[in-house]
Amino acid sequence: MFAAAGFGVIFLRLWLGNSRLLIATDGRIGVRGLLGRAKLWPIAEVGRVIDLTVVYSKQSTSQRVLYVLSYDGQTLARLGVRQWGEAAIGEFVRATGRQLEVRDQPTAARAFRQQFPRAASWASVHPTVMGAVIAAVAAVAWSAIAITWGGGAGH
Repeated sequence: MFAAAGFGVIFLRLWLGNSRLLIATDGRIGVRGLLGRAKLWPIAEVGRVIDLTVVYSKQSTSQRVLYVLSYDGQTLARLGVRQWGEAAIGEFVRATGRQLEVRDQPTAARAFRQQFPRAASWASVHPTVMGAVIAAVAAVAWSAIAITWGGGAGH
């Protein structure tokens, strides 16, 4: 429990210290991630900017997301509106120079992927399966650590 709390604190500190929405003066926009790595795109690559509420599964709460898509439909940025805040998202959208497409009705992740096949990942459409895979990998890793530190089953 303390380890999980410690990882949570580390994640929050990295997020607050490193993550930024970037609006460069040379006609580029982007994001700086958790570990401080910046991804920038020329504004000319931005094809669409869509504000929608995505329903990932029946068990999870829906999330309001801003998708910044290239002309060929790939996701340049996927920004959680709650995490970044209305003001930062609004400034980011204005910097793209594109008309914001607002979808009022919540959209299932599967339906969004059908409409924009290059924008939504397989993991976003199958969050339960991804959760199971992550749990299985964590269990295997935990077992390997326990065996390594414990000296094996016979000790």
